[in-house]
Amino acid sequence: MKKFLFVAMAAAAMVACTPKQSAMDLDEVTTDGNYATVKVNAYYNPGEHEVNGTTINEEKVATGLKMVAKVAYADYSYSTAAPAGDLKIAGVDNGDGSYTFQIPCGDKGVKVKEIKVEPKQYERWSTTTKMDTAYYTVTANTLALPLSVSKGQVELGKITMGVDAAILPTDYSMNEKTFVIKGKVTKVTETIDYKDADADPKDKASNVNGIELKYVKAADVTLEVTVESTADTEKKLVYTTTTNEDGEFSYDVKYYTTWDLDDIQVTVEAKSFVPESNFVHRVFKYKTEESAYFTATQSVYGFYKKAATAPQKSAAYAELIGINYGEIQMTFEAEDKASIFGDAALGLKDGGNAGDTSNKLYKSIGGGLWD
Repeated sequence: MKKFLFVAMAAAAMVACTPKQSAMDLDEVTTDGNYATVKVNAYYNPGEHEVNGTTINEEKVATGLKMVAKVAYADYSYSTAAPAGDLKIAGVDNGDGSYTFQIPCGDKGVKVKEIKVEPKQYERWSTTTKMDTAYYTVTANTLALPLSVSKGQVELGKITMGVDAAILPTDYSMNEKTFVIKGKVTKVTETIDYKDADADPKDKASNVNGIELKYVKAADVTLEVTVESTADTEKKLVYTTTTNEDGEFSYDVKYYTTWDLDDIQVTVEAKSFVPESNFVHRVFKYKTEESAYFTATQSVYGFYKKAATAPQKSAAYAELIGINYGEIQMTFEAEDKASIFGDAALGLKDGGNAGDTSNKLYKSIGGGLWD
């Protein structure tokens, strides 16, 4: 009782009185007896099932529901300038499938405009011999809403809960089966590409073909594994793992029992990271005054950018052979691109030989690293 007195007092405060009585007197809506009582009995049907060869189909009381009745604040006002919004009265769960609302009202009476019931998950028979869970929502209500009530009035009604196929269960349990995802993470580097690896080391300058981009193993990279179902967009599983010293990863993916393996898709993202030491940029340039090429290195601060795979669809055979993502390549992002020696046309720092077209990075893999 005290709970509803408090709610009613709050409602009365929001529609504060004027000397002309723009709202009911405070004692008119809070004094014991100045309530209408609305009681509903709720039921759900778990579906047909067989017991000793007999088919059973019967209603059960729907316990544990959360219900809220709404009355417009305007109903508590005598003024034409009615306040906006609704007074919300929580239903009391009596524990037996019945729910009671005490609606504050005086002789003027008010209208219960809506009784809102949160969807509730119950067990049901998916076949006559197998059970699962499903969400139930209101499919029938014998109370004719809006329902006009005044103090002392008692109204009884019945609410029927039916399965809402659009809402999937969220009380998931994990499948004991798993499937494996695997792959390798690499990070980009620049190396010198020699024309002849067996040439005299003293003849390196003339033996250089250029600077080549290569991807090498990336150890201890954090991976985020996202597992989703195309049939259940409300839920996803996120796991983390790391690559080993060879940049490889292998992970046993768990998924919900309610998910069909054929609907599952998995995305793997290699998280960005700052390397322990700066990136080594290789410079291969032509020195005009010496009429010769030379190589040099430049230390570049920055980070390796995250690299994500496209969502890869699982399938029934994934339980046997898993999903192989192959190589996930991580590129490098320099903090100050303009400080890097290379081609000015790429927004890099010119090496000092204006107009020298050889003053640029060697492009061997789909364009220069700093494009």
